[in-house]
Amino acid sequence: FVCLTNKTECECVFYLHHYISSSASLSSSSLSYYCTRMDVKTIQEAIETILNPLATSVIRPQAQSYLDQIQNSPSCFATGKLLNQKDKPDAVRHFGFQLIDQAIKNGWHTLSSSSKDLIKIDILSLISGGTKDMMEEKRYIKERLVSVIVEVAKRDWPVSWADLLINLLRLAELGQTQEELVMMTLRALPDEIVVYGDSTSPSSSSTLSEQRKKDMMQAMTEGVSVVLHFFF
Repeated sequence: FVCLTNKTECECVFYLHHYISSSASLSSSSLSYYCTRMDVKTIQEAIETILNPLATSVIRPQAQSYLDQIQNSPSCFATGKLLNQKDKPDAVRHFGFQLIDQAIKNGWHTLSSSSKDLIKIDILSLISGGTKDMMEEKRYIKERLVSVIVEVAKRDWPVSWADLLINLLRLAELGQTQEELVMMTLRALPDEIVVYGDSTSPSSSSTLSEQRKKDMMQAMTEGVSVVLHFFF
């Protein structure tokens, strides 16, 4: 992307180069290479192009197509981690969380136990220091982070993530910013089980099996007294 600016116009010109010109023929392995080695600035410029009201009807769909390829890449988790750093613009960070969310939904079942454990550490570390102060951070960024944690919990908690609640409460002790994120997470978990986990709900992002709902409800019920004692 190159942004040409003068006093009368701002036109974002999307140079495809080798990233997009060959997009139709990219294999999954080569797309993986592009996502892991991609200059974050290029992704940021694609996002800025989509949001730019002066971008042409030709350029904007090209930028969107490019981002769609990144989102569908097997390497989108690693790319998302690079994008959601708090020194990046909010729109870029939001897209980064979106990539991580997509990676969990599409590829969690393919990961080894050790890889899953590392991801759990990564996403909880975002609560400890991956966001701005609670008064400065945008609400939609907080909600995206919480959504990522809930997506992992839906798949592994409590059977393969038994210490989730304990770790969340420890994080809440770090400060008000972390406490708010933990409370948002604890509120979102039962919502996901009762409301969005229902197969009849049109808002359900991924239906929970009856056994998964039973396991999660039992873990939530058992943890209520600890959570209430901590906060109240």
